Amino acid sequence: MRILVVTGCPLARSAFQSLLTEREDVEALWIEECKNPEGYTARLGEADLALVADCTSLDAVLAAIRACKASGEVRVLVVTGDAGETVLRQYFQAGADGLLLKKSLESELTAALAALLHGAKYVSASLASEFAARYLTEPVAIAVKPSGEALTARQKEIIRLAALGHTSREIGDQLGISPKTVETHRTRLMAKLGLSSRAELVEHAMQHGLLPAPAG
Repeated sequence: MRILVVTGCPLARSAFQSLLTEREDVEALWIEECKNPEGYTARLGEADLALVADCTSLDAVLAAIRACKASGEVRVLVVTGDAGETVLRQYFQAGADGLLLKKSLESELTAALAALLHGAKYVSASLASEFAARYLTEPVAIAVKPSGEALTARQKEIIRLAALGHTSREIGDQLGISPKTVETHRTRLMAKLGLSSRAELVEHAMQHGLLPAPAG
C-alpha cells in the first residue's frame, strides 16, 4: 500500500516513520507538513491512504481531511488524542473514513489500515460503537484483525511460487532476492495469514486466485 502521512508534529513524524517504514506491505511512504497543503495534495493521486495526525489546530486538521477527500479516491484515517464527541463528530463530518486514538496507534494501526483498504470505516476499539454509528453510514470495523488480503505483488508471488513447490533459492533467483530473504518473507507471511503447513499455503493460494483450482 502507498501511504501519505500529513502531520505538523516532529514527534508524530518520527513515530510514523518508525512504525511504517519496516512494514512489508508499505510500498511507498511520504510524510508531509500539515501546514503545506501544496506538498501533500500533490501526493494524493499516488496514495492509497492518507493518515492525518491532529498535532496542529482543529481547523488545520479539518482542512487537511477535506483536502484529502476532495482529491478523489484516497481514504483518510485520522490519528487523534482527543476522544471528545464534539471534535470526533467534526472529523467524521469533514470526511474522515477512520479514527484511531494515539494511545492505540501501535496496537491497532494494522487493523485500521486493513479496514480502510477493504472499504470499511474504522474507529478505535475504546470508542463506543454506538457513537460511531451515529456519524458513519458505511460498515464500521471495531478492533478488526489484520487481513491477509492486503498483500503486495511480491508477497503474492512468493506465496504462489512456494505453493507450487519452488525452493527458496529458486524463488530468490526469479525475484532477484536472496534465499534467506525469501525464507524471512515466507515465515512472516504464513504467520500473518495464520497458515501452518504447505498444504494450507496451497489452499490459501487457490482460494485467492494465485493458483488455478484443480480441474473437475
